[in-house]
Amino acid sequence: MVEVHTKHGRADAVVELPEAVYGFEFKANASVRSALEQIHQRGYLAPYRGSDRRLVAVGVKYDSSQREVVDWEMEGGGLVRNSF
Repeated sequence: MVEVHTKHGRADAVVELPEAVYGFEFKANASVRSALEQIHQRGYLAPYRGSDRRLVAVGVKYDSSQREVVDWEMEGGGLVRNSF
């Protein structure tokens, strides 16, 4: 897992697997939706569009008062919303 730079900024983390690429954006005290929008608007997964792998955006919400992840959602790659 690494922080990957693009011409519009950098993804918080990108995980490359043989079958998929996961782009993560972590938000403290902000919505999961805003994290996913940032991944799409800034094209964090664009460098991987030429591959045969599934591209999956993962938005993660961290609550600083609880000091834990409180929600997350994945989009793309045929996946549906997941959260806890």
